[in-house]
Amino acid sequence: MDYKQVAKDILQHIGGKENIAHLGHCSTRLRFSLVDDKKADIKALESTPGVIAVRMTAQCQVVIGNDVVEVYEELQKLVGDAGGEEAAAQPKEKKKIGAAILDFIVGVFQPLVPAIAGGGILKSLLLLLALIGVLESESHTYQILNMVGDAPLYFLPLLVAVTTALASYNIYRFP
Repeated sequence: MDYKQVAKDILQHIGGKENIAHLGHCSTRLRFSLVDDKKADIKALESTPGVIAVRMTAQCQVVIGNDVVEVYEELQKLVGDAGGEEAAAQPKEKKKIGAAILDFIVGVFQPLVPAIAGGGILKSLLLLLALIGVLESESHTYQILNMVGDAPLYFLPLLVAVTTALASYNIYRFP
């Protein structure tokens, strides 16, 4: 896949870099907060090679798959400081309050899911190993791995604070 060409096509069909208020990604999707949703050509986006699907809710989500990081990096090169003064000067379209709140909550907790799930899986594995007698619960190995499994929940307030700051402050807009 030619990531540069895919990024150019997506940028063209999304309405140009002036239409991007915020750009981010998760494990399989590019997430755009658009200045004007009507400027995005959804049909053309869906027919772009490399794009699996497009979901338009409070955000425009372009499903890329496992190559999302590479396409995202090419998009960042093309966009630069997306959503700069031009985007701030344009009036934003009103979104439903429920969709905006849900979008914010998802943006805060989605990056934390792998850490919390990993900690839970590690704790379950430790419990299983202790039950079948492979690992003693008093051993130093067990205690250290138990602390590692507890860490995501122990530091959850700090992790939520960091992801909340990242979700509410467009780090790509103000370099």
